[in-house]
Amino acid sequence: PLLPFLGNLIHDRAEKVRLAAVRMLNRVKQIPGIRYYHVVPVDQLLVRFIEEDTIHSNPCNAVARELTALMLNSYFPQGQDTTASHQLKRTLTFLVTDPCAASVFYANLSDHLEVESVVKFILVLFTYFKSAVNKDQANQVRQSQKHKKRGRQGTNKQSEGENTDDEADDIFDKFSADNTALMLSLADTINILWESIAELLKKHDNKACKKNLEDQFTGKDLGVVSILSHFEQKGMESLAEGNRQRARECFGTCSSFLACAARLEKKSVKEAASFVSISLKSVSKEESETTVPLLLSFLHFMCFAGFVEEVATSLAASIESSLGDYDVSLLSPAFENSLGLRRSRRSSSGTASHAPIPSLPPAVAWATFESILQGVNSDSRGIRRLILSSHSSSLSLEKALQKGINYADRILGSSDDSFGRNFPIAEVESVIRAFEAYGRFALHKESMLSLRNEGEVSVNRQVSMLLKWTTEKIVPALLGSFKGASMLHDLDLSHISSVSESLIHEPPGSPSLASPPKQRANVGRTPEAMRGASKLFDTAQNEPPIVFLKKFASTLLSTSCMISSELLAMGVSTHEDIALASVEWCEIFRHSENSLHGPLFSI
Repeated sequence: PLLPFLGNLIHDRAEKVRLAAVRMLNRVKQIPGIRYYHVVPVDQLLVRFIEEDTIHSNPCNAVARELTALMLNSYFPQGQDTTASHQLKRTLTFLVTDPCAASVFYANLSDHLEVESVVKFILVLFTYFKSAVNKDQANQVRQSQKHKKRGRQGTNKQSEGENTDDEADDIFDKFSADNTALMLSLADTINILWESIAELLKKHDNKACKKNLEDQFTGKDLGVVSILSHFEQKGMESLAEGNRQRARECFGTCSSFLACAARLEKKSVKEAASFVSISLKSVSKEESETTVPLLLSFLHFMCFAGFVEEVATSLAASIESSLGDYDVSLLSPAFENSLGLRRSRRSSSGTASHAPIPSLPPAVAWATFESILQGVNSDSRGIRRLILSSHSSSLSLEKALQKGINYADRILGSSDDSFGRNFPIAEVESVIRAFEAYGRFALHKESMLSLRNEGEVSVNRQVSMLLKWTTEKIVPALLGSFKGASMLHDLDLSHISSVSESLIHEPPGSPSLASPPKQRANVGRTPEAMRGASKLFDTAQNEPPIVFLKKFASTLLSTSCMISSELLAMGVSTHEDIALASVEWCEIFRHSENSLHGPLFSI
């Protein structure tokens, strides 16, 4: 038969061919006696959903829309004989068996339904969700009563058995909010469906639909804030028990409902912001990086609610605390003036006293800020965009990161015997992270400016000063360490985090470093990867201080090389600055050992 061979074209490399193959299946579906899933198996169609999302970095694309139309009756049955309970069963089954494909399917569902139908479906899912949470809370109360009243344990068991028998056919008994993986998928689906019709709900014709959604989500019985409180508590308890996967699922559920809360009326947004502000005070005390997804969703919502400067101030204060209490304002006033930091110093001190957002533990703060720079999810990308759009917020973070550069300047200028005593290893690690974050923050800032200037990218002040500081501070310090360590053993860079790992860019928006210097497709797109903790000093305690200094300078130089390479990949128009600086940096190859050539040449 010819059709099965044509069905294989659904995995063709060309998008036009894949699109034609799916449209062919939609035609086959209309022919009596032929089943489209005999031409292409269902599991292959579900794989195609996920692959299209990966290729386009967007679930809403032409092939995915056609696939949704093809499988609409299977996963969203319609008709006079179809009940809401039947649709719910199909949805829950889909979410359990293949949540990734289901996410793409529901993102495209609004293209095939009326707005009113999508709103009704959202409310069906939300009603089930609330019922599952209510049952979970009731179970928690019963469990608490069992511990307090041991004598009534038998009676409670009998009551539970009677309820189960009475509701045996009820779909709500088959799943529970204790199934946090399912609750996460269900919350994501509700958010995805709402997002797909968000613009349509702004039209006057859909005013009643929008009001109906807002009334249900802000209900007094169990609204968004109550759901957030329930899953935040559940996640923190799971974290205390050491169940990180369960905690991540609970925090992800909070993130989805916070995104829904951001679409409510202003009064409801303020109520949610008040809850988030209180929750941040407790979550910020946790030192586990597992809380980062929850923190990102909280911070993104606070930015949306109008607290962008407070979010930036909190992150800046947290970063500065990781760099110790040293007075490290050692660079010239001209350097600080070029960054516009004098105004930031006054404004940040004024807002910090009444900021509703507390500081974070150093490790959590760095993980959060690096996630924002990487753009690991929609929350982090939203925070990054809003902070970069605020001049005072950008300056606040630049000031905090500049403290790391000033600290690095103090380290590079230290005497050989004072290095190990005066600079704690944890703070030196934070200095390296601040140095890289400073460069990447400048890249993102330049990327946003390029979008406003019709794609023209230039080297901004921060990057220019970074290049100058590398030339005048890092390279001389490294050359000096070569002379001081000439009688020492060869430097082993295996303890420094692999430079090649730092060049593995995660989507979205990472240009290839093999790209030509000027490609318009790269304009406005900056690399996302961060090295994180470098583990620079996993060495013997009695290793000579000059070796530590040498490793420190080498790591900073490799970071400068990466930032410069990624700026070129963006398509800078004034790449002469980088070329001139690189010539100066090449001086180290005339003096350095072979152990340094590999890591630097790999850039």
